[in-house]
Amino acid sequence: MLDALPDDARSVHDRALLAVAFANGGCRRSELVVLRLADVTAAGPDFTLRIRRSTSRARAPTCWSSALRRWLRLLAKQGISDGPLFRELSRRGRVVRRRGAEGRAKPLDGRVVAEVVKRAARAAGLDPAAYAAHSLRSGFLTTGGRDGIPLDLLMQLSGHKSHRIAARYFQTGAVHQNPAADLL
Repeated sequence: MLDALPDDARSVHDRALLAVAFANGGCRRSELVVLRLADVTAAGPDFTLRIRRSTSRARAPTCWSSALRRWLRLLAKQGISDGPLFRELSRRGRVVRRRGAEGRAKPLDGRVVAEVVKRAARAAGLDPAAYAAHSLRSGFLTTGGRDGIPLDLLMQLSGHKSHRIAARYFQTGAVHQNPAADLL
């Protein structure tokens, strides 16, 4: 889906958001919108992100995304060095500099995450109605299941505490590689 996006400022934003979400276990949209530039630390060619999990303690996963690097460069070019990591863009591809009630930069609204997912699905020729913000989370586990990655390893990134809940997605992905599916 990332490759299907055009090469403009909005797509730089969308690619970074999707890459960060997916590379970090399918972040919830509530976790994405609270990310701040101060939560991103360069670690050689990679980045360490401080993810504030909504259901467990904060952790610091690594993101190796060139998409994130491009987004950070775009923010720097527009003179933005603090505040929310992901923000709204104007039609011209400029970062919207709205201020919240406390005078600080306003973070991205959680609904915009769903719009980003739908925009990427549409660009990839998929039905956007079949995708939502939760697709990042479920898609991470489903893809991991298809790729044969053990559920415990996926749960370390996704933050799932319950094997029962995580297994719903994992089994959906793993069923395609299950030899028992070929018995008919």
